[in-house]
Parts: sequence; C-alpha cells; structure tokens
Amino acid sequence: MRLDEAADDARDQHVLRGPAVRDAVEHHGFNVEASVHIDGDDDIGRERLCRYGARPPLSLDRLRHLPGGRLAYRVKNAGRGRSKARIMTPLELLARLSAT
Repeated sequence: MRLDEAADDARDQHVLRGPAVRDAVEHHGFNVEASVHIDGDDDIGRERLCRYGARPPLSLDRLRHLPGGRLAYRVKNAGRGRSKARIMTPLELLARLSAT
C-alpha cells in the first residue's frame, strides 16, 4: 500500500457513515436521525459526535436584552405573518430551555 493510499484510508475511517436508507423521524419540526454509525475504536468520530451533542441550545448572537428586563430572541425561520423575535422574561426563557 502506498503512503497516499494509507492516508486516504485513515481519512475515510473518520467519515460518519450511515445506511443508504435513512432511519429518521420528524416530530413538531424536530428531526432525529438514527443512521449514524461510529466504530468503537474511532476516537475522532466519537469526539466529533460529542462536540455536536454539546453545542449550546441557543445562539447568543440572536439574543438581545430589552429595556425593562425582557429578552428578545430572533427566530431563525419565523414564517409568513409570524414575529421574527420572541419576547419573553428571563424566567420564560429558562422554562423554554428546560422543556426541550
């Protein structure tokens, strides 16, 4: 095996592979996919999956503090006729975060 072939094989091992048929379900706008497979000895793949799962639940760039102590969170996909920001108290924000 040539050196560049070995490098290609090592790189291919760290690609998250799934079956041709997707094992996914969508419920209330959320999508859960169960087709990702990571081998037990794939340390880099497990680290990437852990980093993905440990992402923060919201973007601080979209959160604004309003006068009077309220918070505005800019919604990514508001849709037609819907507000582009959700206005709430800090307690309401915590309730929404804990409910997910």
